[in-house]
Amino acid sequence: LLQQIDPDVLGVEALVDQAGNQAGNQALVEFEWVGWSEPLEGGTITRGANQTSVDALVVARVPNGRRAYLIEWKYLESYRYPDDKAAGASGQTRRRRYAGLFAHPRSSFSTATALEDHLQEPFYQIMRLLLLRDRTLARGVSPQLPVDEARVLVVCPKANQDYRLAIDGTRLKARFPGRTRVQDLVRTSLKDPSAFAIVSQEALVQGLRSSSIAAQIQPWLAYHRDRYGW
Repeated sequence: LLQQIDPDVLGVEALVDQAGNQAGNQALVEFEWVGWSEPLEGGTITRGANQTSVDALVVARVPNGRRAYLIEWKYLESYRYPDDKAAGASGQTRRRRYAGLFAHPRSSFSTATALEDHLQEPFYQIMRLLLLRDRTLARGVSPQLPVDEARVLVVCPKANQDYRLAIDGTRLKARFPGRTRVQDLVRTSLKDPSAFAIVSQEALVQGLRSSSIAAQIQPWLAYHRDRYGW
C-alpha cells in the first residue's frame, strides 16, 4: 500500500503499543495514534477525545532510515461553508494550545502564513496533524523507534471535490488567491512541501490490484469493488 504512494518504501517496521509493550506485539499499524507519551494538547492520552489523533500510523524503512506516515482517511467529509475556529473562547483556547508549536523553529510551517490562516477546516485538522508530525520527528514514535522523516497523508476519493477544493472565503485561500486545491494551499505554507499529500483510495486500490500481492488480498479487493466501485 505504501509503495503505491512512495516508491522509496523498502519495508514496514513493527510497532510497540502506547504503553511501551513490545513482547508479542508485532502490529504494523497503530490506529487513532495520539503520540507516545502525551497529546499535543497536554494531559493524559484519551485516544482522540478532544485531542489530536491520526487515523493510522505506519513506519517504513526507506534508503535514508525510517519514515513515519500519519494517515487520515476521508470519504464523504466536506466543508462547503467557511467556519471560524478562531472565534470566541474556543478560539482563544486553540491559540493557547497551538501558537507555540506553530511558531517553533522545528515547525513544519514557514513564515508564509500565520496560525490564524489555518483556523478553518479542513486546514485546521491538517495543521494539527502536521504539528503531530513535528512531535513525531522530535520524539520518535517511541523511545525505541526514532524516525528520520515523517509525512502526513490524507486519503480522499477523487470525486470528493468538496473536500479537495478550498472554500471561497477561507483565510488561507485569500492569502494565496491563485491556488484552489487544499493540497496546494497547505504545501505552500510548509517548509518542506513533500511533508503533506492528498491521495485517492481508488488509485491505491488499483495499484494493489496489479501488485505482486493481489492474489493474497482478493477478498479485500472484492470488498472495495462491491462497496465502492473501485
